[in-house]
Amino acid sequence: MTNDNCLMTQKSNLCIIPARGGSKRIPRKNIKDFLGKPIIAYSIEAALKSGLFEEVVVSTDDNEIAEVAEKYYENCLSLPMYPTLTETEQMFVIETILKFYESKI
Repeated sequence: MTNDNCLMTQKSNLCIIPARGGSKRIPRKNIKDFLGKPIIAYSIEAALKSGLFEEVVVSTDDNEIAEVAEKYYENCLSLPMYPTLTETEQMFVIETILKFYESKI
């Protein structure tokens, strides 16, 4: 995936979709088919159709999830999401993503 296509040039609303590969209950659930599409596609499409966001970021630790996500949003940026993070640690990942975008403005 390339990051060049989706870098923001001004402040805008950003949607971050966490999609880790290591689910305990349903392994790799984000790419499982549900009514004809992978589950991650529903989140991406809802974010895009909402009209609320200029950018959509799928944060994942899984290359296959990233590839599937890119099929539904070609400018999707995949950033690492660590599989066993606590809520506080997840906030750190979100802050890292925001800093990444702010550095590109």
